[in-house]
Amino acid sequence: MLLHLLEAARRERRFAALVDGANAFDPQTAPPALLEHLLWARCASVEQALRAADVLLRDENLGMVLVDLRDCEPGALRRTRSTVWYRLQRLAGRWEGALVVFTPRPMIPSAQIRVALVGRLSVAQCDANLAEVASGLAFDVLRLRKQDRGDFPQLIQAG
Repeated sequence: MLLHLLEAARRERRFAALVDGANAFDPQTAPPALLEHLLWARCASVEQALRAADVLLRDENLGMVLVDLRDCEPGALRRTRSTVWYRLQRLAGRWEGALVVFTPRPMIPSAQIRVALVGRLSVAQCDANLAEVASGLAFDVLRLRKQDRGDFPQLIQAG
């Protein structure tokens, strides 16, 4: 999903930022063309990642901010106050781009769209191209608020 969103940003010729909450992103897994327009913020904790996202959402040059918290310490994620999520939501609401936060389970009370990926990946798929890997995944929309969120639903469907 992350690579699909980076591809969508590249197609639109927009810069994207990846806030890597656990310093787990491996740039060698992404095609080099996707990395040309990517700002990668490597963080060591949930708190650092959320502060970085706060700063990046104030930048008018970015078309998308992706915050990957999937490999972060679960206790730190649970201790994140809802006011932090609402602040990020307010910043994203005043901004023209898309804010996407990846978490291991639903936990963001202010999320406009909540999507769960469903499927299994195998070791044999490691060398497959992005389209082949994505064909084995499906997504369920858990929540879609009736607020205009620009073209983000189309980005998901295109991916």
